[in-house]
Amino acid sequence: MKKMMLLISIVGLGLFFNGICMADTIYVDQSGGGDHITIEAGINAAYPGDTVKVGPGSYYEQIVIDKDIELIGSGPNFTTINASNETGDTVTFTSNQTPVISSFTITGNGNGITLISKGIVKNCVITGCGKSGIYIHSSPSFDIAVINCTIVFNMSDGVYVYHNGTVNLTGNIIGLNGRYGIWTKPHSSYTITKNFQYNNVFNNNEGNLYQCLEGTGYISQNPKFIDQEAGNYALRSDSPCRDTGKPGAEYNDPDGTRSDMGAYGGPASASYWPYTEGPSVTEISVMPASVPKGGKITIKAKARVR
Repeated sequence: MKKMMLLISIVGLGLFFNGICMADTIYVDQSGGGDHITIEAGINAAYPGDTVKVGPGSYYEQIVIDKDIELIGSGPNFTTINASNETGDTVTFTSNQTPVISSFTITGNGNGITLISKGIVKNCVITGCGKSGIYIHSSPSFDIAVINCTIVFNMSDGVYVYHNGTVNLTGNIIGLNGRYGIWTKPHSSYTITKNFQYNNVFNNNEGNLYQCLEGTGYISQNPKFIDQEAGNYALRSDSPCRDTGKPGAEYNDPDGTRSDMGAYGGPASASYWPYTEGPSVTEISVMPASVPKGGKITIKAKARVR
């Protein structure tokens, strides 16, 4: 009897550890090729620790991320969450863990992303929102990171930070928004710890920074998007945001060069590299320097595909 009870206990313990360690990946494909056709259904089916991967397309919905998951699009030029038919915010984080969203374009009538406790936003384009691109406030305090995002053409602030907590902004492009680029204000006796590094904040309507300092590696320049009018916010080869993001091998672009600022920079952009503009010529030589008519020359060139 004792041996039997011990065996049952061991089996039960094994199942318990399997449940903890075996995270799952859930696929969302609006054409029906995945586990679900809407992002919210994919989130609802996920358990803490799972990953929800979303295929290309425009998903017309509002989503709530209420658990510790990673939500990954196919790249901001391929996957859009669009709440323009709704009145509220497009994406809302409510988990007190640290969920992650990356590789989307996000737009809608309200705030693009609202974070009230914890969360990480990476490699997203947030544009055309009726309020702020990213809206951060505390319940009771927040710990938020926004990394390598492009936050442009929103009606209010690019990033709005209010109340109490810590906010990390690294490698972002924040510009052309209707109010401020980054707006911060602590509530009453509370404080906001601001860790800002290697951001480009430029040409926002009422000012670039409100109650905050520039931080390390700050620039304020036209980022030279490939085709701003068409909504292509990848960077031209002569962009001042190329190779000016956070230094360090762990932050490098997929080609091994220093991280670019914005949604198309950093290691998380690997799935939608290279850039779409074609190669950038970095070195060219012609030999010999002169030849008689009918002679032959040799042209050698080196280029970087981005």
